[in-house]
This record gives sequence, C-alpha cells and structure tokens, in this order.
Amino acid sequence: MGALHRRFESRMYWHVKRPILDRVLRPTYDGPVDTYRFWRIPRGRLDASSVCFCAGVGEEIELERGLRRDTDAIVYALDPTPRAIAFIDRLGIDDDRFRFVPVGLWNEDTTLRFHAPHNPADVSHSIVTQQDSGSHFDAPCRTVRSLMTEYGLDRLDLLKMNIEGAEEAILKSIVADDIRPGMIAVTFEGERPFRRALQWTKYFASRGYRHCGFSSWSMTYVREP
Repeated sequence: MGALHRRFESRMYWHVKRPILDRVLRPTYDGPVDTYRFWRIPRGRLDASSVCFCAGVGEEIELERGLRRDTDAIVYALDPTPRAIAFIDRLGIDDDRFRFVPVGLWNEDTTLRFHAPHNPADVSHSIVTQQDSGSHFDAPCRTVRSLMTEYGLDRLDLLKMNIEGAEEAILKSIVADDIRPGMIAVTFEGERPFRRALQWTKYFASRGYRHCGFSSWSMTYVREP
C-alpha cells in the first residue's frame, strides 16, 4: 500500500494541485522568456561569460543544447545515472563549453545510493525516495560550492535541478553557503511538493527573485540585478 499511496499522491500533485499552484503563484516576472521543452528561461540574462549548472540529464538535453546554441554560456550537465552517462556518450558532443560531469548534487561531498523508479522504462533515480523497485546504484555526490571551487567559479548564473526530490537539500545548502544564482530553475518533487513550492517561492521573493511562471511542471526564478 505504501508504493500505491505514493503513486496516487504523485498523480494527485501533477494533475490536481499543479493547476492550483498556477492560480496561487502568479508570475511576478514580466520580461521575455524562452521555453526549452518545459523550462522557462528569461531572455537576455545569459551570454558567453555565463556559467550554468544543469543537474538531472536523464535522456533529454533540450535545455542544455538550447543554452549553448542561444547564449553560448558554459554548461555543466550533472547526472550520475548509468543510462544518462550512456546517453551522453552516444551523442558524442564535440563542444568544449558543454561539460558533462557524472555526479549528483547533494548537501555534502559523499557517496549516496540512488533508487530506481517503479517503472523500469523510466530513467530517473532518486536519492531521497525509496521507490520499492529493488534496484539501485551508488554514485558520488557533490555540493554546489564544492563544484564551483573545483572549477574556479566565483558565481553561478543558472542552477537547474530536476533531481527527483533532492532539490530541497540543495536549496538549503546554497542558502547556507550564501550562493545566489542569477536564475534557479527547479521541479519540486518528493514529499509535500505543493507546500515546498509555496514556501520556496515566498523565500525567493524575499531574496529579490521574481517567479517566471510554470512550463509544464517546472518553475523558474530570476534574481533582479
């Protein structure tokens, strides 16, 4: 019953609560945006000097490719999932400003267990959700600050996260480390996503970020200069 209940809760969120969030969380950013599949990215905020961390690749990189094509920003794509690694290998991307890093994001540098989804056709694994599939892998995880230090970065222009419920820990980590990306694009998943979307939107507003609205089930916030 636990797994069935979680699947019901997930369906409840996407199909019932998401439309409610649309009504409650009206966009506060009214500038132009570009949409890459289901990510809304404010136009003109990124250029060749910008750095993007995009966590959660899976088997789809329309956003990452769009950022490289339209902004020439440096893109670090992060995902330790074996299928994601194989997917990137098959693409054979020849671009020294697109950098694939096979690690997960977390609130400390460590090795964690990633649990497979119920549906074996799905690629996404989760650190925080025990998905009762009986399958898993262990992989290295890093903090945003640790990766920035390794790559000699003093700022982050975009932090995108589609990481199956781990986003809460990462957001708390960057707050503790006083990292304020120019843009934050995130999906809220795992436990109480509706409540957490409301809470983080309120917090971001208090820190000078504007909500750019939804695209499908993803949310983007942009910090006012």
